[in-house]
Amino acid sequence: MEGDGDELLWVKVGGVLLQMLVDSGCKKYIIDNKSWSYLKTNGVNIWNQQNRCDETFLPYGEKATPLAVLGTFETDVVIEDVGKTVKKITTFYVVKGGQQCLLGRSTATELGVLFIDLSSCHGVRSVMVEEKRPFPKIKSVKVSIPIDKHVSQVCQHPRRPPIALMKKIEDKLQSLLANDIIEPVEGGCQWVSPLVTVVKDNGDLRLCVDMRCANVAILKERHLMPTIDDFLPRFTPAKFFSCLDIKEAYHQVELDEDSRYITTFITHIGLFRYKRLMYGIVIAPEIFQRILEQILSRCSKNTVNFIDDILVFAGTEKEHDEALGSVLSTLKSYGVLLNKDKCIFKVQKLDFLGHTVSSEGIQPSRNKIEALQKFRAPFCSEEVRSFLGLVTYIGRFLPDLATVTSPFQKLTCAGVRLVWGDDQQQFFLKLKEMISNIKFLRFFNNSFRTRVIADASPVALGAVLIQFGGLDDDDPRPIAYARRKFELETDHKPLEAIFNPTSRPCPRIERWVLRLQSYTFVVKYRKGVNNIADPLSRLVEHNASEEFDAENKFMVLAVLKSAAIDVQELEESAKADRVLDLVIKSLYSGTWSDPAVKPFALFCNKLGLIGEMVVRGNKLVVPTNLRPRMLQLAHEGHPGETVMKRRLRDRVWWPGMDRVITDYVKSCEGCRLVGLPSKPEPMSRRPLPNKPWVDIAIDFFGPMPDGVYLLGVIDYFSRYKEVELLHKITTRHGS
Repeated sequence: MEGDGDELLWVKVGGVLLQMLVDSGCKKYIIDNKSWSYLKTNGVNIWNQQNRCDETFLPYGEKATPLAVLGTFETDVVIEDVGKTVKKITTFYVVKGGQQCLLGRSTATELGVLFIDLSSCHGVRSVMVEEKRPFPKIKSVKVSIPIDKHVSQVCQHPRRPPIALMKKIEDKLQSLLANDIIEPVEGGCQWVSPLVTVVKDNGDLRLCVDMRCANVAILKERHLMPTIDDFLPRFTPAKFFSCLDIKEAYHQVELDEDSRYITTFITHIGLFRYKRLMYGIVIAPEIFQRILEQILSRCSKNTVNFIDDILVFAGTEKEHDEALGSVLSTLKSYGVLLNKDKCIFKVQKLDFLGHTVSSEGIQPSRNKIEALQKFRAPFCSEEVRSFLGLVTYIGRFLPDLATVTSPFQKLTCAGVRLVWGDDQQQFFLKLKEMISNIKFLRFFNNSFRTRVIADASPVALGAVLIQFGGLDDDDPRPIAYARRKFELETDHKPLEAIFNPTSRPCPRIERWVLRLQSYTFVVKYRKGVNNIADPLSRLVEHNASEEFDAENKFMVLAVLKSAAIDVQELEESAKADRVLDLVIKSLYSGTWSDPAVKPFALFCNKLGLIGEMVVRGNKLVVPTNLRPRMLQLAHEGHPGETVMKRRLRDRVWWPGMDRVITDYVKSCEGCRLVGLPSKPEPMSRRPLPNKPWVDIAIDFFGPMPDGVYLLGVIDYFSRYKEVELLHKITTRHGS
């Protein structure tokens, strides 16, 4: 008795709100014993309650056993939808051990939430369930986004989605419309942002709006975001904790109608805008933080929140239960919907904002230091120098650093060959232990200057978050938390252009950019030799089974579903392709000097790897031996050059593909035979003569229905015409 979520809707059962699953195969109303207890606790209004039942219910399955029916009762069922209320009185059956309440077929049809269509072109009964109930929103809360009218408005063009995802995008938009989260836009608009699609690992879609240009016009929210330092003194006596997570938190906040235009986005089926607060608005975290702080102000003694994460704490179990009950009651009164799967209740240890909070105190989360503990031994002098750079950067906090690092310092000298012996390994392990057990990770200070130092290698990404107490860089403080305004330091110069608001990076990088669009940051370039994050990216133990960018992989595979070539065959062909092998080596080394990879060099910033396959954005780079078959598949039906290019551009790419398609179509005999003939010579206007009857036009018209022909004579100068009837037009019957 479980659904996939698409058929769930909220109904009022005896005045109590309850979530039910529409089941077209069930004729009765069925609820489980837990839901029955919930209804009684909340004062459900029922009548004609009986403890025995003669009905028998069988679950789905070949060896199903009858369900244990605990009793029946009658009550009214109410469904509300945008001002319309539908009510029906029915009988409920309470079963033992169920997992989901069921809404029967007959009642669901009468209430208008189930439609059964018998006119299927396949002769099969198809059932369509529509959930029309709007997504919950916080009561009595409507926010306005402050917009700088002096900023020039930007209307961006739509970004063409892959054909394989168009249907899913349309379904997702319809779902957002049904949930009253977005609305269509009619007429002109002042701001338009493009839509970006992200494929989740479960195949579902996440629709994101690229708000980078629009965020420039949004004025900053004057609300101070809390930090872990603000919470620490209050956790001192706490021994019991609960963490509450708000479901789709931003979408529960309604936007004022005068502010909605800034969220307008364009898709392949038209313009839409958000009616609710959305991720991507630069001040959305501050807005939601302020709203939730005001809602929980009466419970602030034992409650803190960071955006949509709420932490309830207390020194005794009784105090904790009272505080938790007060918070839940307050959230219910405002109509706030929680995510049950992510809530944690009454524990003595949990992770909150990157720290492990317990009755014993607070400490950095274990995963913060696991990367340091898993450092492998350096393979070359450059890696030794990189590792020492990280150690030296935080050396003032490590005792006896000079003694411990002396065996490594010798390996970095010019002309010294790297020999990794037992002494080096012993000191290396000691250094790792010292780094991973450091006690100096400072707590975040919102008034200090913040910097993120990042680096990437072919196997991993590394980053160090530090703060500076003064204006210079002489006092770095490694910390564990970030704020919404920071500097991003990198040794990759192109990032300065990629993170420009007007840039159009490949979809893979674009999704990373969208994750950061609610932050304010500046990209600063610094040479790799000075990058302390370098060892974090290079000296980790790489686990090949871990997916670094699973979203991009599923994006590509979703597009390739319509390519009609098996993915395994693609991977095998890519391995055997000499040119693609050189391209992969160039991606790792960053060198594109080989003549064979010159055609790929112009697109090096857009190329990437998914397993053994090379991709350009979300398009597959087709191996050489599969390109003829790809051309043949795209040419089915002789669609012509334009359609063929469109078919391939949405899925695949290789250098010079457009030129190859043009030659392929020109060489196709079938396309040549059915193609358009050569265009005729354009007609030229005859010059006007100087006087009448110099130039005349003569022509026949006919035969007419009665067999008569017309002979027309027109003078070009005067436009005078003469028409004569002729019964015969051959020269034999002339004068």
